[in-house]
Amino acid sequence: MKRQRELVGFAFREIQTKLVQEYGTLAGQVAKLNEIQAALPADTALVAWVDITPAGPNAADPDGEHRGVVVRSRGVPSWVSLAGTGPDGLWTKADDELPGQVRTAVQARPGASSVDIRPLLEKLRAQRLEPLSRALGATADALPAARRLIVLPSHALAGIPLELLLGPADMLTVSYVPSATVFIYLREQPRPDRRAGLLALGDPVGPAPMPGKQHEVEALAQLFKTDDRPARALLGADASEPELDRLAASGELGRFGFIHLAARGVVDESAPMRSALILTQTGLPDPLDQILNHKPVFDGRIAAGEILRSWDLKTELVTLSACEPLLSDAPGGEGFVGLTYAFLIAGARSVCLPLWKVDDKTTSLLMTRFYQNLLGKRPELSKPIPKAEALHEAKQWLRSLTAGQIEGEPALLSRGDARQPAKVEKTMPAGAATSPATESSGKRPYDHPHFWAAFVLVGDPD
Repeated sequence: MKRQRELVGFAFREIQTKLVQEYGTLAGQVAKLNEIQAALPADTALVAWVDITPAGPNAADPDGEHRGVVVRSRGVPSWVSLAGTGPDGLWTKADDELPGQVRTAVQARPGASSVDIRPLLEKLRAQRLEPLSRALGATADALPAARRLIVLPSHALAGIPLELLLGPADMLTVSYVPSATVFIYLREQPRPDRRAGLLALGDPVGPAPMPGKQHEVEALAQLFKTDDRPARALLGADASEPELDRLAASGELGRFGFIHLAARGVVDESAPMRSALILTQTGLPDPLDQILNHKPVFDGRIAAGEILRSWDLKTELVTLSACEPLLSDAPGGEGFVGLTYAFLIAGARSVCLPLWKVDDKTTSLLMTRFYQNLLGKRPELSKPIPKAEALHEAKQWLRSLTAGQIEGEPALLSRGDARQPAKVEKTMPAGAATSPATESSGKRPYDHPHFWAAFVLVGDPD
């Protein structure tokens, strides 16, 4: 099993190298420190964790090397040793197992038998984040305390949103990038027209209908229209590979500033470019006829490799609003190499995606608020909010909602202007605890991180 995981990790690294070389995006070069720092605003920190396992029983460091690194816009990067919970700070088996316990606890639907996640999060916070607090604070050369964190992939912390480790007083927003080199590349690209429209796809025809995604797509399209922006919805049979292929070939796909894909996804860890979104599976053209007429053959899937080959985007944001996780847990944190990486290289400035499965109602509420923030379409807003801040605010709003407030909140089920209240069914999310206390109007049904923390933003935070 260990050998298999090593091979998978090698395959991911090889794929990433080939992508950079083949598509010329970054000319195969690794970013230099001065280039990274030039791309970082003064209030932003690039953060990463490095865990190196010992080379054998006679290794100089039998517990391995465990460090965090913080890069600010100027100064020397701060490398911080992370202590274990063993004698003299040695790393223990319990330390190795802690992130996995957090992943399991946060991804499981909360119920009567749920593990109390708070002690686990506090342990992980104390071990991974608190040692970096000095490096994230104001500096002697007049840098302000970091307000935004750009997080690089880490195998140990893969699938754990860093926001779970932030305390109530931590005024930080979090986003992710596959590498510092990709971050620089994205910051250098011309910004798409923020007044551009929306392409939203949902509820493709297949063995498992997704009616909640149809409502999600319709409501988001209506939200864009109320902001005087063009919006196109592809639903049911139209949520198909042939239609997306036609839009890509005609260049029309590149004119959408926002692409929202509410379809199931699959991750292929052994071949990342085969990771795919599952689209309409019926009514596809006959494969033999397509071949004889020198046309593409469709299988009802849009794979990462196809996106790289045929999509030319000028898109502010691609949202993968699927009900399955779309991030791999491959060794080394290379899970961004598949669909996410493909969208970024194809021209998306950022990608929003889930780390674990969340029910449709929760996703609908979160997505409504997220897009309202992006468009500045809430009465309290005077202008649009940057993407990372927009998602952060939507998460905090969702977790603070009481059962009574949920009744009157604008949900995607309304299919109308998101400013206008529409009644939401007064039901608890599937799998949630349903004691009389949690059903009372003052309780917060979505306060558990399982509901509010699943979605993350990868790419440019602005």
